Amino acid sequence: MLLDAEGQLKLCDFGLSALMEDGPVFGCRGSFGYAAPEVLRSHCRGGQQHRLGYDGQKADIWSCGVVLFVMLYGYPPWDVARETNIDFGLFRATDGTPNVRPWNRMAAPFRTVFHRLLNLRPNRRWTASLLTGYLSRDLGWSANPGGRELTHQHRRLSDSAMLSRSAPSHY
Repeated sequence: MLLDAEGQLKLCDFGLSALMEDGPVFGCRGSFGYAAPEVLRSHCRGGQQHRLGYDGQKADIWSCGVVLFVMLYGYPPWDVARETNIDFGLFRATDGTPNVRPWNRMAAPFRTVFHRLLNLRPNRRWTASLLTGYLSRDLGWSANPGGRELTHQHRRLSDSAMLSRSAPSHY
């Protein structure tokens, strides 16, 4: 974690990064628990890489969704985004809307954000600019460079996220 000149928190992890050129990215990068399903499919199997590759920016948006989930609830939504994982399998079977905690206890704005960032179809995932637009336009949140206090609405949304922080029994 880094702080910029205005004191804003920035998340970074360059350990397994790759420069994104125009076109698809090949190979698995990053921690499996934070990787998008298409990244995991692109993982080398038997010495051969998946031929299609993936959109690195869309995969990064998925990872941001997992990071946000961990920041709000204190544990990841699943160990790895593969069908063999029970939590992810339920998430996939319900098209991203499982009727279990914490998903079914989230405030509507958080459900919207997670449904858009953790969309199983990469071409339907929000971009960073769509996310910022939603946060500022629909929720009234901004980058907060002046260090202003959160409004009552922001505190209420944060409190509702904390109400359902209890992790599943296997964490």
